[in-house]
Amino acid sequence: MRRIPWMSAAILAMAAAVSLNADLSWAGDWNETGAALGSSGMVAATLAGLPLALYARRNIEPLRSLELGCGGARMARFLLRRCLIPSVLAWLLVVATAYAITAGLNPTPTSPSIWPPVAATTAVLAVLAISLALGVFLHPAFSLPLIILVTYIVPVTLDWVDADGTVPGFTPLTSLHLFLPLTPVPTHFVFQTLFLMAIAAGALLLSQAQVRRQRLRLPAATAVLLVGVGGALVAIAPPAIGESLLTDRYVCSETDGARVCLLPDHERFLPRALDTAEQIAQVLPPGSRPSTYIEDGIRYPNADSSMAYLSASGVRIDPSSAVAVAVADWNVCFDEEHPFNREFWIYYKLGLWPLEDLVEMDGMEFMSDASEDVQLTWWNEPLGSTC
Repeated sequence: MRRIPWMSAAILAMAAAVSLNADLSWAGDWNETGAALGSSGMVAATLAGLPLALYARRNIEPLRSLELGCGGARMARFLLRRCLIPSVLAWLLVVATAYAITAGLNPTPTSPSIWPPVAATTAVLAVLAISLALGVFLHPAFSLPLIILVTYIVPVTLDWVDADGTVPGFTPLTSLHLFLPLTPVPTHFVFQTLFLMAIAAGALLLSQAQVRRQRLRLPAATAVLLVGVGGALVAIAPPAIGESLLTDRYVCSETDGARVCLLPDHERFLPRALDTAEQIAQVLPPGSRPSTYIEDGIRYPNADSSMAYLSASGVRIDPSSAVAVAVADWNVCFDEEHPFNREFWIYYKLGLWPLEDLVEMDGMEFMSDASEDVQLTWWNEPLGSTC
């Protein structure tokens, strides 16, 4: 049984590593690394908390004996050292490894913030503390499903309700992952950290009171007060995604047909983005496509209508798709009836989308036997339209 806390630590490290490796778009982006750690860490901590709850329940009587013989302070230190320290050390190793990878890819970030990883670490501690508290209070038949409900299902539900990211800075559900700008709102993460610290402190306070057979009225009231104040701070905090600050720092590359400029944080994506832009230049003549592609967040001199803008989150997910989307949206009004036709036509011309799927889209049936001139006429028709 003494090995269970170390088993929890191993589960935490391995689950977080697998989750981070499943989507490496965070690598090289300092703030996004912190947010990705939060998403991965909450899931990993939920899994690690299950055996931790079993361990706490199995050892509640020895803990009470320790408290009677040695005093409450020593018992509390034992509880923290034996149950939480191995998982905390494992998590710090994961954080250090993730940021070592990011630092290797991007040693000179534009505007790194310490608050996303701080909030992520506090979230992991809160999940572990909740698991420990539920293990002390309840039989495993009740504590284990309740851990999954409180530490995974409830945050995911909150993220569905609050899709703009006002409350959560990250989410344990990877499909709802919140991509941060290069300059996130620090106040959001400060308040979120205080809220998560309140949850962790309240859970540990209740755990200690239960092990010591104390009355729970005062510890429960204190925990509710801490969580209530923390929740109020989160409620008034601004969204994690604010207006990204414009920067004069950028890197560019160009060929005869296109020029692409990205933020220094995304320089590693420049060759792929430029290659896609050059392929588009071979498909579309000048005047039917942008001549320059600028990533959002760049203060570019002499900006004009020949430029298209690349989504910063899109660049780090898939540079080729980001360029294709920018071309499809360039110099046209949004088509509510056929919003994706131009984008998927670009994918088709790049060899990324089959013709048989393209002609099945509404309004694209004519592409089955359309000549290059007919396709170009279709493409040019909405260019320059006013909204």
